[in-house]
Amino acid sequence: MTKIAVNAVQFFREISPRANLIEAIAEVPQIDGDEKMLFQAFLNLLSNAVKYSQPGDPVHVSLAVDAAGQLAFRVKDQGIGIDPADITRMFQRYTRGRNAVDIPGTGLGLFLVRTVAAMHNGDAAVTSQLGTGSEFTISLPVPDAPAISLRQAV
Repeated sequence: MTKIAVNAVQFFREISPRANLIEAIAEVPQIDGDEKMLFQAFLNLLSNAVKYSQPGDPVHVSLAVDAAGQLAFRVKDQGIGIDPADITRMFQRYTRGRNAVDIPGTGLGLFLVRTVAAMHNGDAAVTSQLGTGSEFTISLPVPDAPAISLRQAV
């Protein structure tokens, strides 16, 4: 999982030199999953954060095990934010915020993010304040560590 997050940030830096990505990516347990789909979901969140922010504004990217014991990939921007009336619909197919009409997009990216998270028994969430930015999180379950018997440990 750490490798996927690091690669997504590096890839995005290469394709978007205007991005000011500030990363805090921890070593986390590896999960069984589709690396290409997770990579694409991470890229979608990075792309949106940069697209809805001013050039050069910082975008904070983190990966860690959160207090609930979930793997949490977070992307926080200081962009336009999401109207509170739109927030509950943001992960629906073809949905865009009403304040994003002048910014190119299809309304499929966040739908894909939530779909990929669900395919990995996880979820996607957003917190936002209009005019000050948004934070998107993909949460995935941490796999159970294999049990070690005393016989194996000796």
